[in-house]
Amino acid sequence: KNSIKSLVLLAVFAASIFTANQSKAESGSPLAGIDHLAGYVILPAGTMVSLELNQEVSSEDVEVGHTLEFTVRADVRVNGKVLIRAGSTAEGRVMKVDKFLNACSSCDGTCSKVTVTVESAMAVDGQTVLLTSTPLTKRGGCAGTGPAILEIGSRITARVRSDTTILY
Repeated sequence: KNSIKSLVLLAVFAASIFTANQSKAESGSPLAGIDHLAGYVILPAGTMVSLELNQEVSSEDVEVGHTLEFTVRADVRVNGKVLIRAGSTAEGRVMKVDKFLNACSSCDGTCSKVTVTVESAMAVDGQTVLLTSTPLTKRGGCAGTGPAILEIGSRITARVRSDTTILY
Protein backbone atom coordinates (compact mmCIF):
# COMPACT_ATOMS: atom_id res chain seq x y z
CA LYS A 1 0.00 0.00 0.00
CA ASN A 2 2.77 2.44 0.90
CA SER A 3 4.58 1.89 -2.41
CA ILE A 4 1.35 2.57 -4.33
CA LYS A 5 0.75 5.70 -2.27
CA SER A 6 4.33 6.84 -2.95
CA LEU A 7 3.90 6.24 -6.68
CA VAL A 8 0.66 8.26 -6.73
CA LEU A 9 2.33 11.16 -4.88
CA LEU A 10 5.30 11.02 -7.23
CA ALA A 11 2.97 11.07 -10.25
CA VAL A 12 1.07 14.10 -8.87
CA PHE A 13 4.33 15.94 -8.24
CA ALA A 14 5.66 15.12 -11.72
CA ALA A 15 2.38 16.28 -13.28
CA SER A 16 2.59 19.62 -11.44
CA ILE A 17 6.18 20.13 -12.65
CA PHE A 18 5.14 19.22 -16.19
CA THR A 19 2.20 21.68 -16.01
CA ALA A 20 4.51 24.43 -14.69
CA ASN A 21 6.98 23.78 -17.51
CA GLN A 22 4.17 23.82 -20.08
CA SER A 23 3.00 27.21 -18.73
CA LYS A 24 6.58 28.45 -18.87
CA ALA A 25 6.98 27.35 -22.46
CA GLU A 26 3.65 28.85 -23.54
CA SER A 27 4.07 32.23 -21.83
CA GLY A 28 7.82 32.71 -22.27
CA SER A 29 8.12 33.67 -18.59
CA PRO A 30 10.65 31.62 -16.60
CA LEU A 31 8.39 31.72 -13.52
CA ALA A 32 4.98 31.34 -15.16
CA GLY A 33 2.96 28.49 -13.75
CA ILE A 34 5.08 27.94 -10.63
CA ASP A 35 3.77 30.75 -8.45
CA HIS A 36 1.80 28.22 -6.38
CA LEU A 37 4.94 26.14 -5.84
CA ALA A 38 7.63 28.69 -5.06
CA GLY A 39 6.09 31.76 -3.35
CA TYR A 40 5.87 33.99 -6.38
CA VAL A 41 2.92 36.22 -7.22
CA ILE A 42 2.28 38.12 -10.42
CA LEU A 43 1.63 41.82 -9.84
CA PRO A 44 -0.64 42.54 -12.82
CA ALA A 45 -0.16 45.43 -15.21
CA GLY A 46 -2.62 48.19 -14.40
CA THR A 47 -2.61 47.61 -10.63
CA MET A 48 -3.13 50.96 -8.87
CA VAL A 49 -0.46 52.40 -6.56
CA SER A 50 -1.26 55.44 -4.41
CA LEU A 51 1.70 57.71 -3.63
CA GLU A 52 2.63 61.05 -2.12
CA LEU A 53 5.48 63.47 -2.76
CA ASN A 54 8.26 63.57 -0.11
CA GLN A 55 9.61 67.00 -0.94
CA GLU A 56 8.46 70.44 -1.99
CA VAL A 57 8.92 71.04 -5.71
CA SER A 58 9.10 74.64 -6.94
CA SER A 59 9.17 75.59 -10.58
CA GLU A 60 12.06 77.89 -9.69
CA ASP A 61 14.26 75.20 -8.12
CA VAL A 62 14.01 72.22 -10.50
CA GLU A 63 14.77 71.41 -14.11
CA VAL A 64 13.28 68.82 -16.46
CA GLY A 65 14.65 65.38 -15.54
CA HIS A 66 15.17 66.23 -11.85
CA THR A 67 14.65 63.04 -9.76
CA LEU A 68 11.97 63.13 -7.05
CA GLU A 69 11.19 60.83 -4.14
CA PHE A 70 7.68 59.59 -3.36
CA THR A 71 6.24 57.27 -0.69
CA VAL A 72 3.68 54.52 -1.28
CA ARG A 73 0.56 55.43 0.77
CA ALA A 74 -1.13 52.01 1.07
CA ASP A 75 -0.14 48.36 0.78
CA VAL A 76 -0.52 46.94 -2.72
CA ARG A 77 -1.95 43.42 -2.40
CA VAL A 78 -2.64 40.56 -4.79
CA ASN A 79 -4.43 37.45 -3.49
CA GLY A 80 -3.93 38.70 0.07
CA LYS A 81 -0.15 39.01 -0.34
CA VAL A 82 1.47 42.42 0.18
CA LEU A 83 3.71 43.01 -2.85
CA ILE A 84 4.47 46.72 -2.33
CA ARG A 85 4.37 47.95 1.28
CA ALA A 86 2.94 51.24 2.46
CA GLY A 87 5.92 53.46 3.25
CA SER A 88 8.07 52.02 0.46
CA THR A 89 10.06 54.45 -1.60
CA ALA A 90 9.18 55.35 -5.14
CA GLU A 91 10.91 57.50 -7.73
CA GLY A 92 9.66 60.02 -10.23
CA ARG A 93 10.84 62.88 -12.40
CA VAL A 94 10.08 66.44 -13.32
CA MET A 95 8.62 66.29 -16.82
CA LYS A 96 7.99 69.98 -17.54
CA VAL A 97 8.89 73.31 -15.97
CA ASP A 98 7.80 76.82 -16.86
CA LYS A 99 9.65 79.37 -14.75
CA PHE A 100 7.95 82.34 -13.08
CA LEU A 101 8.45 85.62 -14.89
CA ASN A 102 7.86 88.89 -13.04
CA ALA A 103 6.59 90.60 -16.14
CA CYS A 104 4.59 88.17 -18.25
CA SER A 105 3.97 89.73 -21.61
CA SER A 106 0.93 87.56 -22.29
CA CYS A 107 -0.18 86.52 -18.82
CA ASP A 108 -3.02 84.03 -18.87
CA GLY A 109 -2.79 83.43 -15.13
CA THR A 110 -0.46 80.44 -15.46
CA CYS A 111 2.98 81.92 -16.02
CA SER A 112 4.71 79.24 -13.98
CA LYS A 113 4.08 75.51 -14.01
CA VAL A 114 5.70 72.29 -12.85
CA THR A 115 4.68 68.78 -13.97
CA VAL A 116 5.88 65.54 -12.35
CA THR A 117 5.30 61.80 -12.85
CA VAL A 118 6.09 58.62 -10.92
CA GLU A 119 8.22 55.99 -12.66
CA SER A 120 8.92 53.19 -10.18
CA ALA A 121 8.38 51.78 -6.69
CA MET A 122 10.18 49.21 -4.56
CA ALA A 123 8.53 45.77 -4.11
CA VAL A 124 8.81 43.62 -0.98
CA ASP A 125 11.46 41.47 -2.66
CA GLY A 126 13.65 44.53 -3.34
CA GLN A 127 13.07 44.77 -7.06
CA THR A 128 12.01 47.92 -8.87
CA VAL A 129 8.45 47.85 -10.22
CA LEU A 130 7.95 50.14 -13.22
CA LEU A 131 4.98 52.48 -12.96
CA THR A 132 3.10 54.86 -15.23
CA SER A 133 1.25 57.84 -13.80
CA THR A 134 -0.93 60.58 -15.09
CA PRO A 135 1.23 63.70 -14.82
CA LEU A 136 0.63 65.87 -11.75
CA THR A 137 0.76 69.55 -12.65
CA LYS A 138 0.76 72.62 -10.41
CA ARG A 139 0.31 76.05 -11.90
CA GLY A 140 1.51 79.26 -10.34
CA GLY A 141 0.35 82.66 -11.36
CA CYS A 142 1.68 85.94 -12.46
CA ALA A 143 1.04 89.48 -11.27
CA GLY A 144 3.27 88.81 -8.27
CA THR A 145 1.83 85.49 -7.11
CA GLY A 146 5.08 83.61 -7.67
CA PRO A 147 6.26 80.18 -8.79
CA ALA A 148 4.30 76.94 -9.05
CA ILE A 149 4.88 74.81 -5.95
CA LEU A 150 3.93 71.19 -5.38
CA GLU A 151 3.79 70.72 -1.61
CA ILE A 152 5.09 67.83 0.46
CA GLY A 153 2.33 65.23 0.63
CA SER A 154 0.88 66.04 -2.81
CA ARG A 155 -0.90 62.88 -3.93
CA ILE A 156 -0.54 61.05 -7.21
CA THR A 157 -1.78 57.68 -8.48
CA ALA A 158 0.20 55.38 -10.73
CA ARG A 159 -0.36 51.99 -12.35
CA VAL A 160 2.00 49.03 -12.69
CA ARG A 161 3.39 49.21 -16.23
CA SER A 162 3.63 45.48 -16.99
CA ASP A 163 3.07 42.13 -15.27
CA THR A 164 5.82 41.75 -12.67
CA THR A 165 6.73 38.57 -10.80
CA ILE A 166 7.31 39.27 -7.11
CA LEU A 167 8.83 36.89 -4.56
CA TYR A 168 6.97 37.16 -1.25
